[in-house]
Amino acid sequence: MNTMTRTAFATLLATLLPSAASAQDALTALDQGSISLRLALPNVNTEVRADGTSGNGTPIDFDKDLGVDSSNVVAFIGGTWRPWDNHEFALSIYNDSDNATRKLDRDVVFDGVTYAVNSTVKAERKLRTYDLSYTWWAANHDNWALGPRVGVVYYNIDAMLEMTVDANGVPVASGTVSAAVSPSLPAPSIGFGWRWLPAEDWRVKIDAGYFNANLNAYETSVSYVNAGLEWFPQERWGLTLNITRQNLDVSAAKLDFNGDLNFTQTNASVGVVYRF
Repeated sequence: MNTMTRTAFATLLATLLPSAASAQDALTALDQGSISLRLALPNVNTEVRADGTSGNGTPIDFDKDLGVDSSNVVAFIGGTWRPWDNHEFALSIYNDSDNATRKLDRDVVFDGVTYAVNSTVKAERKLRTYDLSYTWWAANHDNWALGPRVGVVYYNIDAMLEMTVDANGVPVASGTVSAAVSPSLPAPSIGFGWRWLPAEDWRVKIDAGYFNANLNAYETSVSYVNAGLEWFPQERWGLTLNITRQNLDVSAAKLDFNGDLNFTQTNASVGVVYRF
């Protein structure tokens, strides 16, 4: 093969390979796998009644009553893996923590500890969430896919109250008057997943689920909705916008938590996604 022929062959190969790769990697409803990183400012509402051994606690709204507002930018890390054509697994992880200090306008009983009106308390809320799901894509096409989804979100929620100044205005030693509860529970849901390509390089993603049951001394009601829009200006790299809402309503009588918990989180997030 002479120099001119080799040059022509190399030029033809260089021209064909990107086209072949582009055809092979063209955006479809489902990826073989993906990794995403998103940033969000969540809107969290936590209502707790923590009962002690001596009686019922006081229902407390950590946001309205104690001023614990969500003010942190939270990082969501997630991934999907489709080892077989119609079977996909997904996992996402995120943590959040907020605290506030406020003077009480009423008596509050939290996990057996009484905080008198006009005392000043520090309230803290920590959240760790692991979201695992499996979707069977019963309808799997190039530009849309639909199938049943089974998910479980493992919540670990720490709620703590600590008195810093008593009702008479006297500072209280750190940790002297405090209480904390740490309910940790898996919250399953059953629903569906939907993927759709409305235009070239654009993809719509919707996942939703609901569950209501009594599991391991937890009476739990869960609802979950996630809607996302992805744009892939590059074959592998894209931008994603998601709106997620989760609601968890729990009644329990266990050592780590005895009482009621209503937790709602709504957030809008933006980020990047890599598909393969």
